[in-house]
Amino acid sequence: MTNENDSNSPASYPDSNPTSQPPAPETPPTPPQHKVSDDPNKSTNNQNDTAKELAREFRWVEFAQLAVNGVLAVIGIFALCIYHGQLDVMRGQLSEIIKQYPELQKSAGAARDSVTQAEASSRLEQRAWVGVVSIVPPDLRPKSDFFLSLQAVNSGHTPALNFRSLTVLHSLKKTEEFKPIYAPIQGTESNRVIQPSEGVTLNTRTYELTQEQIDWIKNGNYILYVYGKMSYDDIFHQRHHTTFCKVVLSNVLVEDCGTYNTAD
Repeated sequence: MTNENDSNSPASYPDSNPTSQPPAPETPPTPPQHKVSDDPNKSTNNQNDTAKELAREFRWVEFAQLAVNGVLAVIGIFALCIYHGQLDVMRGQLSEIIKQYPELQKSAGAARDSVTQAEASSRLEQRAWVGVVSIVPPDLRPKSDFFLSLQAVNSGHTPALNFRSLTVLHSLKKTEEFKPIYAPIQGTESNRVIQPSEGVTLNTRTYELTQEQIDWIKNGNYILYVYGKMSYDDIFHQRHHTTFCKVVLSNVLVEDCGTYNTAD
């Protein structure tokens, strides 16, 4: 018989010394489930209401688009009317300009001609003018080195540039027609500048003059011509030419020829 108080026998007290056990995991709650309606008509009505709501929203959008398009159309028509009016005004102005164009051309041409004329007048007034003004009285007596001298002056307001001259002494019978003849220039032709109011002496070449020739000249059987040509540039880079011709009748009588006296 077993002794209940025996210390060698372990006592059985399940409640006084319980064994530690981990707690059992909790089961997660089941998500709520929508209850499916048992009435099919109710589901169809909900779908119809949603479709009607969407249709109403689309109609408002369409109405808004139509309204915006209408406003833009009105603005466009108004702008076209304004542009059309401006186009008519511009056409009218263009027509007036076309009508006035010949007159404008005439006015422009007149103004251009006036400016050109004023410029030409100014240049004409300021340019150099070189011409023969006198001749040294000839000493008609027999000699081997007879020549004549003439005086030319620049009567303009500006210098005569690159001045060149050639003077000739020539006798012709009274019945012969005068024609200027120039022998080839020997040596180098020189250039010079003639200032305003400055004079320059033009000498002929030397010739032998006999008493017989002097008598022919005085009797009028021969005519003694002294003629020449000059050329020069003005300050406006225009080239000018002057020709001259004199007739020696005696020691004191010298006249201009009826021809070959020109200037430009």
